[in-house]
Amino acid sequence: MKMNKRGEFLARDYVIGLVLFGCVALLLFVIIADQAQTYNVPNVTDDNFQSRYDTLTNATSDIYRMQNATTSSEGLSTTSTFTFLFKSTFSIISLVFGSLSLINSLFVNFAQDFGVPSIIANIFFPSLLLIIIATLIFIVVSSVSQGKI
Repeated sequence: MKMNKRGEFLARDYVIGLVLFGCVALLLFVIIADQAQTYNVPNVTDDNFQSRYDTLTNATSDIYRMQNATTSSEGLSTTSTFTFLFKSTFSIISLVFGSLSLINSLFVNFAQDFGVPSIIANIFFPSLLLIIIATLIFIVVSSVSQGKI
């Protein structure tokens, strides 16, 4: 078994670093938006920039459409013996998509009980959840591949 050198960065370190960098960048965007509102500057971004990069609503609608597609029975009406397998697989996928929003809302509500603003809670708690999930995925992949990833 080959041992890694001390201080060597692994793939999971880069992923966690990117998530933390994204949190800091989002926090800076929130600060800029708050300053724009405080000093009554209505349009901070260029319209061309906003039309190209403001795609969060499109991604959210795609995720909800995938969730609805997995919960509906369209396209799953096969008459073979695999019908049960398909329906149970899509039910599990539907539960996973539904649980992500549930966990996020629980974290945000918990943070708001302690006085954390919702915009800050919506940045840091999903990022914390993403770091935990990424770490678990890398641990499982590392244990299956018998090496450090």
